Amino acid sequence: MEDSEFVQSLSSSDSSHPQATVSATGSSLRVRRCYVHPDEGGDDDGEGGVGGAAARRQAVALTAGSAGEVEGCYLFRTGNGVACAGSELSCRRNLVAECARRLCSPTALLAELLGGSASNSDSATESSEDEEDTLGLCTAVSVRETSSSSGKVAVAENRFVRCDVGLHAGKDSAPGLRANVVEASAFTGVFAECGAKPNVVDNSFLAQQQQQQQVPGRKKRKSRTGLGVLLVLGSRGMLARNSFSDYDLSPVMCFASCRPLLTGNSYSGVSLDRARQQRMEARMRRSFRRELFEASGPGDARFYIVDSEECEKEIRDLVLKGSEEEKNDKK
Repeated sequence: MEDSEFVQSLSSSDSSHPQATVSATGSSLRVRRCYVHPDEGGDDDGEGGVGGAAARRQAVALTAGSAGEVEGCYLFRTGNGVACAGSELSCRRNLVAECARRLCSPTALLAELLGGSASNSDSATESSEDEEDTLGLCTAVSVRETSSSSGKVAVAENRFVRCDVGLHAGKDSAPGLRANVVEASAFTGVFAECGAKPNVVDNSFLAQQQQQQQVPGRKKRKSRTGLGVLLVLGSRGMLARNSFSDYDLSPVMCFASCRPLLTGNSYSGVSLDRARQQRMEARMRRSFRRELFEASGPGDARFYIVDSEECEKEIRDLVLKGSEEEKNDKK
């Protein structure tokens, strides 16, 4: 399908299940130059306003050995942008904007993890103890259970703006992420977990959104954003020749069970807010240990943070091979 507009309905007879605007199961799908967005005037069935059920919505979904091409599309506040499970995907030259629950309905989870809230209220942040699943965050592109046998996943030359997560590489996936611009991700630009092996090469990660539209009479406010890349639960892959700009949290955070190759990345304008970094680390460790790390042993209680070229060079081999302490944890 080409040159089409799709309006997502915010109501459904069964809102507990994922709702895909365009989908393929065991078939081929080509989506080019299409615009997908929510029906902002529709009935949301009391789900909390536009996008209240955002985590259950998808613009494009590929499952069960499908082969899909998504090119030149604009996906705006669609919940999740493109979801690929056990399928082949070429996702190129798209703009995926504001796939984030925080822009649709307030979520205490983001406040808990990032030290902020939809309104940047510190009092709301400190009082938030929501235990909502972190994997319910919205993503621009989500990939899982893909390998060389199920098909290649190429995500290239896209722009992901103000999404919770730019790319989620889930269980047993090996997507290629190249020459994308990832701006102002609320949680993280790339989230790799459960043995994923993403190749993240030649991308630009920007903590702040470029070319923000100024509202007359309103002060321009610098929004709080999250990490650049987060790797957990035995993820591997490669992180090479990427640029990270203007982060006040660690651009790269890698838990100790992960073994990625870090090489040739650049870091500019990075100035860690130490208090916010410490709060984020403590809250993230607590939240993820509850949800993810209980089965992986004590190694994932530790992590590495990378915020400069010098730091990357210093810990590159340690991350790739593991420390003696981590090896002893496995004995």
